[in-house]
Amino acid sequence: MSKNTFRLTAIALAGSILFIDVLTPLGVADAILYVALVMFCFWASDLRAPFIMAVTASVLTLLGAALSPSGEAHWGVVAANRVLSMIAIWISAIIVWKFKVGEISLQKAHDELESKVAERTRQLSKARDELEKRVADRTSDLTALNEELKTFAYIVSHDLRAPLINIRGFTGELKMGIGVIGRVLEKNPDLLETEEGKEVAGLLKEDVPEALKFIDSSAVAMDSMINAILKLSRLEQKNFKREKMNTLSVVESVLESLSYQIEANGTQIRVGNLPDVEADDVSMEQVFANTISNAVKYLDPSRPGKIEISGQERENDTLFMIKDNGRGIAKEDFGKVFQIFRRAGKQDVAGEGMGLAYVQTIIRRHGGQIWLESEPDVGTTFFIAIPKTGAA
Repeated sequence: MSKNTFRLTAIALAGSILFIDVLTPLGVADAILYVALVMFCFWASDLRAPFIMAVTASVLTLLGAALSPSGEAHWGVVAANRVLSMIAIWISAIIVWKFKVGEISLQKAHDELESKVAERTRQLSKARDELEKRVADRTSDLTALNEELKTFAYIVSHDLRAPLINIRGFTGELKMGIGVIGRVLEKNPDLLETEEGKEVAGLLKEDVPEALKFIDSSAVAMDSMINAILKLSRLEQKNFKREKMNTLSVVESVLESLSYQIEANGTQIRVGNLPDVEADDVSMEQVFANTISNAVKYLDPSRPGKIEISGQERENDTLFMIKDNGRGIAKEDFGKVFQIFRRAGKQDVAGEGMGLAYVQTIIRRHGGQIWLESEPDVGTTFFIAIPKTGAA
């Protein structure tokens, strides 16, 4: 309520109450109506208003007593009536004042809270904007890195493979040339009678073939590494088709392909509950093939091998476990397990060190996780978590 409106309303209310008081004979307890003037200060914005109105009401109470027609009431009753009315007026003034003080304090607290909320909202908005910027920058970095990986894959597949093919080709030609020289020397044995001839014959029969064999085997190994890198790069670019997969059927197919190694080692296989999962079945078959194959290859020959394959549904994902009682992996080697061309522990098993790198890439592309728990001479458990559709 505006100040002018409040003043005009208060004057009108005071005049009305005084008019009623003047027309009413003394002895009627109508002076109590002046309390309404004080109570009207609930709508005032000034803290002084209740006391100003109390003074006004007190004056009007006395004025009303002076102007009212004398009745039959005793003067003592009239005085008591007016005194009680004034007491009620001032008690009301104090009550209204305390209420207004509380209201102002509450409003101040409300304003402070709104200010804090606004400041916190501003801080959160700023933090959100910074986070969105960081995510955008990170996405940009990852996009650039992905393009670099594509470039790297192109370099590997073309720029590195071309000279490798040349090396193998020229190695083959050198072998043919050495064969021709050998046949010429066989037809002309007199050429080998000299010291120089004997030295050349030794080089042609032993040193050169051994060197060429080393070059050829190194080229084959390099070709295998290039193929492994290309395969990993293709997995990064592959479009996975996620659909409901019969996990038990996939695992049984993998075990059938490994049946010779399993039977040769006398390995005991236990397949537990394997929930169906929405995933790319071809890729997941490779995941189970690599992890189960590793479990078979790295069993401890000093004790009967045991492998357990199981799974369980969780709130946001499906967890699979491949557990063995094999050699185990030292904790300091955990970081090597998923790195390309890195292998943990004793290197007495054939392999290129890429199997688990493939597995990690496939699981990551599904939005999942893979980790392990292991203890040397006890065994290893690989955990594979595949998120449910919509939870990735």
